[in-house]
Amino acid sequence: MPPTRAPGGVNRRADVLAPGGGMGAGDRSRDDGGRGPRDGDRDPREVRDAVESGGRWDPREPRDAVEDAGPRGESGPVVSGAPAGATQSAAERGPQSAQASEPPPLPAGVESARETASPGRGAGADGASGAGSSVGSAVGSAVGSSVGSPSGGSAGAHPGGPGDPAGFGPPPGVPGGPPAGSPPGTGAGPYPDGPGGASSGFGPPPPAGPPPAGYGPPPGPIGYGPVPPPPSRPPEVGPPPEADAGRAVGAGLLNLSGLGLGYVLLRQWPLAGVCLAATAGLLVYALPADVDGVSGWVVLGYLALLVLAGLDGARRGLRARRPLPVKPYVALALGVVLLALPATGTVLYRGAQEEAVQDMLLGRLAEADARVAKAAAGSFAQGKGEYEAALAAYGRLVDDHPHSRAAELVPRRLSAYYRAVGAPYEKGERCTAVEPLKHLRTVPGRIDVGAVDGLAAWPDARLATALYDCGMQGLGTSGGGELGELMATFPESPQAGRVESGVRARIADRRKSLGGQDPCPVSAELERIRTTASGLPGTTATSLRGDADSAVEAGTWECGLDQFEDKDFARARTTLTGFADTYGSSPNAGRARTVAIAAEIAAARPAAGAGLPPERAPGGARMPYVVSNDSTRPTVILYTGPVTGSFTMPRCADCTSYSTRAAAQGSACKDGRKSYPKHRLSLPAGTYYFLAKPEGGQGESEGVLESSVRPGYRYTHCTYRVNRFGIDLPSPPGTRTGY
Repeated sequence: MPPTRAPGGVNRRADVLAPGGGMGAGDRSRDDGGRGPRDGDRDPREVRDAVESGGRWDPREPRDAVEDAGPRGESGPVVSGAPAGATQSAAERGPQSAQASEPPPLPAGVESARETASPGRGAGADGASGAGSSVGSAVGSAVGSSVGSPSGGSAGAHPGGPGDPAGFGPPPGVPGGPPAGSPPGTGAGPYPDGPGGASSGFGPPPPAGPPPAGYGPPPGPIGYGPVPPPPSRPPEVGPPPEADAGRAVGAGLLNLSGLGLGYVLLRQWPLAGVCLAATAGLLVYALPADVDGVSGWVVLGYLALLVLAGLDGARRGLRARRPLPVKPYVALALGVVLLALPATGTVLYRGAQEEAVQDMLLGRLAEADARVAKAAAGSFAQGKGEYEAALAAYGRLVDDHPHSRAAELVPRRLSAYYRAVGAPYEKGERCTAVEPLKHLRTVPGRIDVGAVDGLAAWPDARLATALYDCGMQGLGTSGGGELGELMATFPESPQAGRVESGVRARIADRRKSLGGQDPCPVSAELERIRTTASGLPGTTATSLRGDADSAVEAGTWECGLDQFEDKDFARARTTLTGFADTYGSSPNAGRARTVAIAAEIAAARPAAGAGLPPERAPGGARMPYVVSNDSTRPTVILYTGPVTGSFTMPRCADCTSYSTRAAAQGSACKDGRKSYPKHRLSLPAGTYYFLAKPEGGQGESEGVLESSVRPGYRYTHCTYRVNRFGIDLPSPPGTRTGY
């Protein structure tokens, strides 16, 4: 194809330049009949792959850069380095009417090639000199030889020659360049004007007109100016890379591992550092694992970061211009494998946290064991608080952490707990063991039944035995409530069946002891036994009541007599009076009253208690003994001697109290005008003690009169009262001897 002439006679043509400023290899081979690649046939990714794979980027290889080749003649471009004198300046050529035509449209994807072209290239022959300079130093390896000699027509002086710079050659359709040597019309002088200078069509270009609007000055000739260094990476030109789903998924999955490996494959180093820093921060915060674990907000934040990193890695890897260092399917498989890292880390952390929880629970178990050991060193009453705290700790372990190692050890610890609490029973301390064993019976209701399986019934038999033994030990000396509790708690137990017989035997045994030197304590013991027996449930109390009452009656009688003999007259009077009132139908009731009268008189005049009153009155003569009452109140007369008795005299209505004892001695019972109440006795001979006291009052020593009754005499006895300090007090009765 012949070259296209631009308006004004200037031949223009779009040739491909290498990024270094040299011409592409596509035009260099056009005269070979289409053997070389055309300008747009090279894939830009081939250049990029060559550079990234470590190969040398040869500027002589075809590039996807398009540049204006500059002014040309009809048969080729005008190149600096023409023979001396063959180049003339624009001023010498004169104005030209030719104007450069618009450059042809560039191939798709190479729009930025014009911007990346070397600033040292040029067009036309303006300022061309130094024909001997080496063009290869300007365009790298694209131009390997220096420009030809000034006289012989250099290899670069016309297209098609052997020394053409890279990218120059004959226009399409021209079978070959001009012959070697100087082109026609290029002698020592300037190029001839116009195309008619030589038959070959070579000649100087017409003078260039003003540049069209929007165009700057034409670039300088090829090979001039400094050559920029090669870029660090191939130019990102051409259409966007195709979407690669495998690469996107692989990069996303690698980022989900938390290590930022997706960013590493995409060479996004800052983002990879962010992922690593986040993972490292989480590890520092979470390790070592403790009971509380990691805050949920921290975990959510980290998961959100992983998701964002995965999505961003997938987005960047979908249309990444650079290929991954590994195949996409390898990255995908590696991402799937590394995705197990967060899951594995979570599982391991959960395991470590669970181990920390287990250690904490075992520590609580050890604390509870220490409390039990401390409480066992003392009595149950002293260590009850420690026992309660330990039991509560065991219960919390079983209820709150049933599957923990500590909870699995609780049954064994409870067995030790039962042995520690029930230790007094094993030592034979039955009464001391009652409260601890009762405490153990409450344990199943306060802790899971499974934890005390086999221990729930452990204290029952022991407690029944302890209640029986303790109740029998304390029968008569304490309340004896253990026996009643035994029969109420374990009514069908063998121990409960022995209660009735045991109590009856104890009553009989203690009754035998009433004949000893000190029957009063035995009497008191029998009274307590009766109280215990009366409180027993069922028919046991009814069955034992008769034996208990009989024993208590006998004990009271014996105690009263013993108290009188021991000169404890006040207590003897109280005991025997109570006996007579309680057991009025008893054969000893009358005798008890007699001894009680003697005890009361003896309490005021001990001589009256020299011995127990005789059980029967002596025989022989009896003397009359008349007692008169000169008192304004009813008077009780007690007497003891060979016979003992008492009577009450009504008050004297006409009588008054005496101010002094002397006045009473001279006037009591001597006023014939008064009707004195009288009581007549018939007494055997002997010494008697009389005690006068107001009805309901206490006798005093001043109210006791000793009187000796002898046969053949009549005796009178007068009672009166002396008002001392305005108080009507009893006075010793006056007596009158018989005839």
